Amino acid sequence: MTDAPSHAEILVVDDDAATRVYVSGVLRQQGYQVVAAASGAEAMAAAESRHPDLILLDVMLPDADGFELCRRLRETAATSRIPVIFLTAKGNDSEVVRGFASGGVDYIVKPFAVTVLLARVATHATLSQLSRGLHSALDDRSARLQQANRRLRELNVQMATLEERQRRQFAQQLHDTTIQQLVLARI
Repeated sequence: MTDAPSHAEILVVDDDAATRVYVSGVLRQQGYQVVAAASGAEAMAAAESRHPDLILLDVMLPDADGFELCRRLRETAATSRIPVIFLTAKGNDSEVVRGFASGGVDYIVKPFAVTVLLARVATHATLSQLSRGLHSALDDRSARLQQANRRLRELNVQMATLEERQRRQFAQQLHDTTIQQLVLARI
């Protein structure tokens, strides 16, 4: 159907074992690496330790509200950039709006068409990997710029020191020359 983005890892979070197994199997067949969680606590732990490219999150979990879990993921530095797609039976407009308001990037209502699921997963997993690459490049560039700025500050200090030393030498020479000329004029 679709090609899985290279080595993309998907975290599937659903309290229903049949749904977890089915969705995980479909994704694995497409070449994705899949990690599954049955609760909010498991999902949070897996997200923090594994940093998946994408999370498929059910809204109704035994120990957590999916919307609140998504908000927590957004507020945690280690997981704040991981995109979340809600995959849930709750499909009325107000629930969809809540999903986006809590930080979700997409919303799929069960029952779903596998082709739609795979298309959305491929899109968001690709975007996630591209975003990670850009953030990594930006972080590297920022680090190099900070290092260059430190070096420029060091060079500025050295330049100021040299300028001060030369100014003192010039002042001393000027002073000595003037005094010598005065002494010679008196003689």
